[in-house]
Amino acid sequence: MHLGFLNADELKAEFVANYGDYPDMFSHRLRNIEPALQVSTYNAHNGELPASIDETDIYLLTGSKHSVYENELWISHLTEFVQALHAQKKPLIGICFGHQMVAHALGGKVEKSEHGWQVGIKRNALNSAAKDIGIQAKHFQIISSHQDQIVELAPGTEVLASESQCPFAMTRLGRHIFTVQGHPEFDKAFAKDVYTMRRKILGEQTYLNAIDSLNFETDNQAVLQWALDFARQDL
Repeated sequence: MHLGFLNADELKAEFVANYGDYPDMFSHRLRNIEPALQVSTYNAHNGELPASIDETDIYLLTGSKHSVYENELWISHLTEFVQALHAQKKPLIGICFGHQMVAHALGGKVEKSEHGWQVGIKRNALNSAAKDIGIQAKHFQIISSHQDQIVELAPGTEVLASESQCPFAMTRLGRHIFTVQGHPEFDKAFAKDVYTMRRKILGEQTYLNAIDSLNFETDNQAVLQWALDFARQDL
């Protein structure tokens, strides 16, 4: 199986040195599920996109410090590419920015959360729609790091999981798009470094609460298993 990363951000050099970039983080975890996984990276934030949507079997659109509604040419081109993927029912996994881009590109709406920054490990409740696609868990815990979130879903989108301040935490669209607001690729050390970098932006109490939450366990591997199983169901 061949997976194409649509990489939407360039991390700080010191973060890359310690943790790798987003495709590295995902590859490490995904190969625990699919050891023979073949991957390609397209640096969408630099204007790089596949010449053909059939260059890979599945695409994964990463997180980003950018907002999907920014007036940037690369975001416009990425929006059009997501629309093309949907039109041809090409399997797509969207994570954080990628989750929001699916809504933005396909008729939904993304805004800054009325609750401010959402950081730390969050507990998300899965619903009966998740059970219908084979997810038997009742909840999952995942690291969050976002201030934008979906406020209106794209037509046809089904919610699979919600969190108290993020009602659209996990979604699917048809049998080809699976999205998650949180970050199953993050480990706790990376999250701590990101939160510390943004300490003044987050505010002291939000920062301390986020750091304290990192004592909880995460379900990163399970979330990626669900995403990959969904995306490859018709391959």
